[in-house]
Amino acid sequence: GFEGNTTLLFRSCIQSPELPLNLSIELHKKIEMYNRAKIPTEALRLRIGIHSGPVFVVNDVLGNKNIWGPGIIIARRIMDIGNDGHILLS
Repeated sequence: GFEGNTTLLFRSCIQSPELPLNLSIELHKKIEMYNRAKIPTEALRLRIGIHSGPVFVVNDVLGNKNIWGPGIIIARRIMDIGNDGHILLS
């Protein structure tokens, strides 16, 4: 299986802290619709961890901008606790 780690950073989260949760719910709905036409071995499985901790813009080893910090680490740990279809918040 494939395991990906995608992080979304929203400047508007200060005014709308529910935005990451709403996006996660919509993403789960779209993936559920996509999976209806797939056999189980081809279905996408998704779990999401959301944390509101600090993150920093850094350059990765290829010189690309990326984000990193305690907020990312904790979100990943929270995500690891969940099962397919879970959205976990801290």
